[in-house]
Amino acid sequence: MFQIYFSQNPEFGLKELSQIAQVIIAIANLGLGYYVFIYSRGKDQRSEKHSSNLYEQNIRLQWFKELVLQPNQITIKRYFDNLEKLQDLINPNKLDSQDRQNLSLYIKTETAYYRKNFVDLLKGIDQQLANDVKENMDNLFDSLTKSLFDPNINLKNSITYEKEIQSKIASSYNNLISLIYNYKGLNAR
Repeated sequence: MFQIYFSQNPEFGLKELSQIAQVIIAIANLGLGYYVFIYSRGKDQRSEKHSSNLYEQNIRLQWFKELVLQPNQITIKRYFDNLEKLQDLINPNKLDSQDRQNLSLYIKTETAYYRKNFVDLLKGIDQQLANDVKENMDNLFDSLTKSLFDPNINLKNSITYEKEIQSKIASSYNNLISLIYNYKGLNAR
């Protein structure tokens, strides 16, 4: 096809063809330059936004640590330490229904204090974290209460107590530490 055109237009030669090729290359370079500019600008904006998000996340985590965790370490420790004292409250001679109710009331009182002074505070920080910590607390409370009122469980036996009470307290404490450790500070209210 080009041969027919060239044979009919003898003034159209290699010089003209190279000029057309230069124009095509210039247009392609211009398009490529525009693409690189847009891509780089978008990448810079994403990078800047990512850096800004990391900065905000670090600030949230620092405030979480200083305003929530450090002041409430005593509350957390008190709660789990007092639950571990249950064994000292169990009468070695008898464990009747009144004793079980008193132990349940003790657990309920400690849990209410813990919820009011720590768990409820988390609602203002991160609702999901608050829900997870509350669920951990509720599961421990339910599990301990169930073990307390099960007549087939002899809590005076140290091995049974370890299995039914102490291991559940330790597991709940470890779960709480995991929840706090895995909190990333990403969710704002």
